[in-house]
Amino acid sequence: MGGIIVWVVLKRKLDSRFRGNDRVINPEQQRQKRENVEKIWEMARSKGEIANDDVERALGVSNATAERYLQELELQGRLEQVGRTGVKVIYKPKI
Repeated sequence: MGGIIVWVVLKRKLDSRFRGNDRVINPEQQRQKRENVEKIWEMARSKGEIANDDVERALGVSNATAERYLQELELQGRLEQVGRTGVKVIYKPKI
């Protein structure tokens, strides 16, 4: 019986780790994210294209965060990814 309880508890912890999308973001984080995404959009529009490194440098964020911001704009249909992987990937605004 004790083994079943341990298994259920461990399964719930593992399940929650792999879901990842149900993290709660506080309102200040949400505001900052919206501002950063808009800054990226403006940079992309003014330059005609933007790369992950541009986002990292301009906002002082990690590679992973820059990727998430760019993916957000891509999902919104505002940016289009050119290239598949690596340093040659750029994002162009969809007008």
